[in-house]
Amino acid sequence: VSTINGDRTVTITSTNAYYSLTLPGLTTKIASRTMSGGSTTIGVTVYAATMQVLTVTDITAGGVTALVADTLGIGVNPSQANPRKLLVLMSPSETIVPGEQTAGKTGVVGNITAGAAQDVVVYACDPYFNRIGTYNPQVAITTDNQFDLVPASGPGTVLTSGMRLFPAGVTFKASGSGRKVTVTATGYASSTGTGVTVVPDTAKIAHILMPGETNVPGSATGRTGTVADQTAGIAIPNPGVTVMAVDQFWNLVSTAAVTVDFTSNDIYAVKPAGAALTFTGSKVYTDAITFRTASAGVAPIADKWLKVTAAGLSSDTGTVVRVMPNTPAKLQVLLPGETALRGDPNTGKTGSPAVNMAGNVYQPVNVYVVDDLWNVVTTVNMNVDWTSVTDPYVAYGAAQTAMVNGAGNNSVTFKRGNQSNSVTAT
Repeated sequence: VSTINGDRTVTITSTNAYYSLTLPGLTTKIASRTMSGGSTTIGVTVYAATMQVLTVTDITAGGVTALVADTLGIGVNPSQANPRKLLVLMSPSETIVPGEQTAGKTGVVGNITAGAAQDVVVYACDPYFNRIGTYNPQVAITTDNQFDLVPASGPGTVLTSGMRLFPAGVTFKASGSGRKVTVTATGYASSTGTGVTVVPDTAKIAHILMPGETNVPGSATGRTGTVADQTAGIAIPNPGVTVMAVDQFWNLVSTAAVTVDFTSNDIYAVKPAGAALTFTGSKVYTDAITFRTASAGVAPIADKWLKVTAAGLSSDTGTVVRVMPNTPAKLQVLLPGETALRGDPNTGKTGSPAVNMAGNVYQPVNVYVVDDLWNVVTTVNMNVDWTSVTDPYVAYGAAQTAMVNGAGNNSVTFKRGNQSNSVTAT
């Protein structure tokens, strides 16, 4: 910069906002430069690869008449220096800003609904986010959640002329704030996109989690963990059973007001009722649900489940639960014609004893060690004796029965006829 008017203070500006001024040989940035003897040298670094016009302006203070500004047009090419960079944008909310050295983009991404596919644009750039058309790597796109949908890496993810638009390229399944997209390629600095907020879709499922499980938005089943065993007759304690109103990706919809109902393959189970069935978003049921029928014991047995339903929502059946018998409490005798009702809070059996003739063998007479709800306790091995208060002449196949795994049997021959007879195991 030179002038014939002596010492002047000048500055240089560019038509592009991304530039800096320095002194020769130095990196410290300056705002202006005072000429001595009518000339000076100012270092100008421009970062945007575009046609730029540099303007030198006289800003001398003290009432001196300013000199007429001068201009210089220059063409700026992308830098070939490393690192080569990738830039990922959420289109159309964001746009690339060549020369901007921090993020390389501008724009604000609004909330995204889970399941709504988003366009993604990837650029290959120099260190100052100028797109370089000869940089065309094959890229890999990932997110911070393994269940989101992203393009499969391959020939379809190779850039063309330094960029590629992936229409509907990313689908976020899991809701949350700060959700991010990352793009990588061999030989390039990776790029992680702006953190976005993914909001749940509308409530579509009444979701149930058994003790030991946690919710996993975006996954196939919406749950993970090992379900804890329960004990017959004891209400499920903390952490309890959780019921949630969720979208199709198992994201909690905290504003959804629902009224649910429970069913179970344990017909004797105690389940919540009344006002406890209505809530907003989610509810934890602690000490409110009790399985009564054990799923461990004498066949037939089956693990127990709970199913939750709600008007307007799809139902969900929880992971099966292994229900263990409670502590041994009594013996149960079943005569021919009688069937056990495991988990029944009343008599524990149904049916009528078969009619027999005096002197005929009556068998099998089964005996079980059971808890208070008539569930067989298979951990008990013991001997039981038999008596009858109705027939002192009764004969037994064995005077004593050895119980194995909580079960045994005998045969009985009643001698007295024309009356109701009974036997007792002790």
